[in-house]
Amino acid sequence: MSAAIPLAIEPRADDTLDVILSPIHDRWIEQIGTLLAPAMVPQAPFWERWGAVRYLIDQFEGRFRMECALMDSLASWLSRSEFVRLSTIRAVLERTRVDLIALGRRRGTAMVVAAFAREILEQAQLWCAELEFATRNLHRSELSPESERLIKHLELAASLDR
Repeated sequence: MSAAIPLAIEPRADDTLDVILSPIHDRWIEQIGTLLAPAMVPQAPFWERWGAVRYLIDQFEGRFRMECALMDSLASWLSRSEFVRLSTIRAVLERTRVDLIALGRRRGTAMVVAAFAREILEQAQLWCAELEFATRNLHRSELSPESERLIKHLELAASLDR
């Protein structure tokens, strides 16, 4: 495992959340792409697909739950349309993850798993972009203690990503 690289010099209270979330999300998307890439091959063998399933269960789910908890903690700051858009992406991403887990455990599903793995990466990219856009005017100093706690957990998780 590579050494953790700091995300920023020092977080500032006047930073907007999009500035804080951008490098966190960049690392997460890189990790998702790297760990799902073997399953994105249309003829991926069973064990490559199984590796993607294990990642989605063991690592992705916990990280995505933190992202969702952050969105929920920011609900009062988000416009109705931003909240609905994020909720929709969240539901699609979760459904795709569940479907890929079920399919990835079966033989003869390589082509479908490849499509679902690409869809998860694309939906995660969309999630990150939409959450960053929705928080572009929200300053760290305005966060509730719960939101601040979640941001710190996400910063720590990103610093541990490869």
